[in-house]
Amino acid sequence: MAASIQQEGLLRNPPLVWALGDPDRRYVVLDGANRVASSQALNLEYLVAQVIRRVHEDIKLETWTQVIVGCSPLELLHAVTAIPEIELSSSNGSGSSQRKPSCPNAIKLYLLNGQRWEIKTQSRSLYDRVSILQQFFGRLRQMSNIERSSTSSANQLFETYPDIVGWVELPPFQINEIRILAERGQLLPSGLTRFIVSPRILGLNYPLSILNHGSSLDEKQNLLLEWIRQLKQARRVRYYPEATIVFND
Repeated sequence: MAASIQQEGLLRNPPLVWALGDPDRRYVVLDGANRVASSQALNLEYLVAQVIRRVHEDIKLETWTQVIVGCSPLELLHAVTAIPEIELSSSNGSGSSQRKPSCPNAIKLYLLNGQRWEIKTQSRSLYDRVSILQQFFGRLRQMSNIERSSTSSANQLFETYPDIVGWVELPPFQINEIRILAERGQLLPSGLTRFIVSPRILGLNYPLSILNHGSSLDEKQNLLLEWIRQLKQARRVRYYPEATIVFND
């Protein structure tokens, strides 16, 4: 992505960040971690971002369905069972008296062959749950490709991903848990959470040449405000209050 940003010379969509409001003026990246990492690789000192401050009022937190392609179901199960401190249990069938009740914090794994599994840990600690997620997705990314989807419908996933092996449904997280993790410096694996914000700024296409211009942060902020003023004057800023579907070219 860094090469693409450098070649285009544009920051197309500003990352979404949450201002923690602490004395160190720290921010949590909610969306756009790859863009932030790419900007760091390009040695950009500053970056244009959409800042959220009243997080409980402005944000809805969901998780993406993780679609797995590029490996076999057997390889996938072998990789999962190699992770220490987890319990892998089948959740197939209609629910017999011998079946354990579903764990609310379990990772749910659905395979193309119809098998359903729950991946869980005995620990109730938030940090242990995140550690399991990091190990789980670390192994998956070594052996397969992972795509994100907003649906968990089997029919829709099969239609969209012909080479699908399976998919993962994640346990829900609370926004205050994201803050707790950030303050400790422990983050979720990238691409798991989905922060729904309205309004969301897209298609800014801010030139890196302007971002690199000016010596102080105040100068850069003034250049950004002037850029936005010109866009508004040219009637190139649109706001859609309703849910909108955009087809990118």
